[in-house]
Amino acid sequence: MTSSRAIRLILSLYTRQITVEPKIWNSNKNGFSICEMVFDTGACMTTISTQLALRSGYSLKGAPTTTIDGVGSNDVPVSVIVIPQFMIGDINIGSVSAYVTDMVDTAGNAKQTQALLGMNVIRHFNFAVSFAAKYDAKGKKLYDGEVKLYPTFDLSDIPDTNNFMAEQSRFGLWSVTQGI
Repeated sequence: MTSSRAIRLILSLYTRQITVEPKIWNSNKNGFSICEMVFDTGACMTTISTQLALRSGYSLKGAPTTTIDGVGSNDVPVSVIVIPQFMIGDINIGSVSAYVTDMVDTAGNAKQTQALLGMNVIRHFNFAVSFAAKYDAKGKKLYDGEVKLYPTFDLSDIPDTNNFMAEQSRFGLWSVTQGI
């Protein structure tokens, strides 16, 4: 059984990209931190910058490493971590695998991209994007639109564990374990 309840995320086009703000576990704060992420249906894995990983208390020492195709088909070295808790809206979807790398801004944005929400998370949702901006009573733009996510899984079936093997099959380490 899947949920028909929509999870609403604010959409921003400030960086000329669709960005949303899920929450990731921050070990340094022992709580969640809002993390602006580019909603990237072209990224197979959620990816965060090295700086964001370190600020959030994730150690890269001893983390598995691999390479991915980057811009212009250049090989980009990445570490692989598990974010133990990841929230989309008000739903904690449990642990999520993520690549960690030095992010390169290819869109000429004034604001450096710190993270990409990849298909290892997005694929578990149907989604609709609305570019209807919201304004306050004085005409000031509050946001550029919204992304509505509809879970394609039973919300009661979300594992409450940081089990690495369960994580692989659920939110995506398959390609890494296959030896890219």
